Amino acid sequence: MRENGLPITSFSYPFGSRNSSVDSILFNEFKILRSTTYGNPKPKSAECYYEKERLVRGLGLDGSYEHSSIPYFISLLAYAKKHNKIVVFYAHKPIPTLENIYQVEYKTLIEICKFVKSNNMTFYNLSELHNL
Repeated sequence: MRENGLPITSFSYPFGSRNSSVDSILFNEFKILRSTTYGNPKPKSAECYYEKERLVRGLGLDGSYEHSSIPYFISLLAYAKKHNKIVVFYAHKPIPTLENIYQVEYKTLIEICKFVKSNNMTFYNLSELHNL
């Protein structure tokens, strides 16, 4: 990617599988690393908010996750808005209707986008978070 003029500044762990030894090696190459968090704790206790650290945890939007629920995702965004936080979400293949794992339905993304837009929130990618 670098040879084609695409700067690489972030890395997302496959399946969120990481440890501090690998983190320290990857931090030599990347500005920010993303792991994962699972489940649906109350928004106050969720671990999917950017905390100005180089290691972040994202919550998957894919429909195959147990926590996959548009109302739950919106509750995290509402908490973030109220408390001036940034939610870190990730997803795999956007698709009209779920057919397999590692897919997110368009309607999930549309509802998230509508909430963000109607609440004057901002979207960031991982590299942009590092530069905040």
